[in-house]
Amino acid sequence: MSEIHIESCSGTHSIQDIGRRGARRIGFPRSGAMDLLALATANVLVGNNADCAAIELLLGGVTLKAIGGPVRVALAGAEFPLELDAKPVPSHQSFLVNSGQRLRIGPARRGVCGILAVEGGLDVPKVLGSASLHPRSRTGGLFGRFLQAGDRIPVRGQAGVRDEFRLPTTELELHRPIRITLGPQAELFSLRAIERFRQAEFKVAQDCDRMAYRLSGPAIRPRRSDAMVSDGVFEGCIQMTAAGQPI
Repeated sequence: MSEIHIESCSGTHSIQDIGRRGARRIGFPRSGAMDLLALATANVLVGNNADCAAIELLLGGVTLKAIGGPVRVALAGAEFPLELDAKPVPSHQSFLVNSGQRLRIGPARRGVCGILAVEGGLDVPKVLGSASLHPRSRTGGLFGRFLQAGDRIPVRGQAGVRDEFRLPTTELELHRPIRITLGPQAELFSLRAIERFRQAEFKVAQDCDRMAYRLSGPAIRPRRSDAMVSDGVFEGCIQMTAAGQPI
């Protein structure tokens, strides 16, 4: 059986698929890939179903080695430099990594999230119908944690003999306005505070993870912080803290 051996790893990389559906009622979030389009693209390039589990790369780099047989891979999403045995190879294209060859993926040059899919898929167990890692509950992924040096990930099946596929590189929109819709607690903020929030520019702070980004910018404070209650949230929600910095 072919395996992927992780020789070095910098960043919070993990195994993700489309996530868990219908498990929120028992306390499990959906999890899943941050970039579902990149997940589908990478999987299609290697001949998998679009929802197959793959390796999600966030910002940092990783060095992989094929063991026990060749593996066909493809990287989609953010712009990561790739080298196969020190020779550059393109992203958004499938290619073979023969047993013993080393694939180095450098830190992201542009964008944040990349998806590395492997032909046949990764042979990892599913929890509640998904192989996606949810790090806070130590559920899914490989041993319920982020990937690290020394890990070996089994691959289902063997890489077949076929032509390689290529797709256009994903266009990343790095600078654009974000549309917002006011929520049920908007009356706790003055019209001036709401307008300041609409016009302001925020930056992602160091305090961030796959769950949420804390933003830094002008303080947007409510009239009364003691009146704010904690609501259930879903993808795309913006939470306003008492200190006036959104999450």
